[in-house]
Amino acid sequence: MSMQPANPQTATVIRRAYRLTLDPSPQQAQKLSQWAGAARYAYNHMIAAKQASHGTAGAAIEHCVLLEDALTAALGGAPYQGAHSGGSPW
Repeated sequence: MSMQPANPQTATVIRRAYRLTLDPSPQQAQKLSQWAGAARYAYNHMIAAKQASHGTAGAAIEHCVLLEDALTAALGGAPYQGAHSGGSPW
């Protein structure tokens, strides 16, 4: 059964919004902070790599491979299991 009005120009649009808040435990808050820090570090690292290799073919790929080691260090020694290493950190 279709719920479309007979005259599409008189259709009423109802929009709903929901406001949600996070209430993590202290351990979850610490983990969220670590993940945000690692993401910020990776983003800044790749921006710097892109700026450094601008105009140099292939240099950005080397920086992507080296990023895995940088993320491992940023995550406190936990092995990063990103897209090219076959896993997911989540």
